[in-house]
Amino acid sequence: AGVALAGGAAWLGSVAEFAAHRVRRAPGTLRHPLALAATSVAIPPVATAAWCAGWWRHRGGRPLPVTRGAAAPESGPAAGAGLPVSDPGTGRKTVVRP
Repeated sequence: AGVALAGGAAWLGSVAEFAAHRVRRAPGTLRHPLALAATSVAIPPVATAAWCAGWWRHRGGRPLPVTRGAAAPESGPAAGAGLPVSDPGTGRKTVVRP
């Protein structure tokens, strides 16, 4: 009973903090913050259930294989790798290496 009470108190505190953060950042009348507070109670269990469902659905999933000739990523450390770029300071062209 003590563990359940502590867990419930921790959950209530985190939901209250989440709701307060959302209400402070939201413009509007009193009606709007009340709706934010109500949805703040629903969001964590719904998000957790969605995460668990996705994990369960894809529990046997494997990473996609890397194929030769695949397109370069559009962002991240390897973005633009292999493309010539001009150095604005010197004007020299160099090839980007990941």
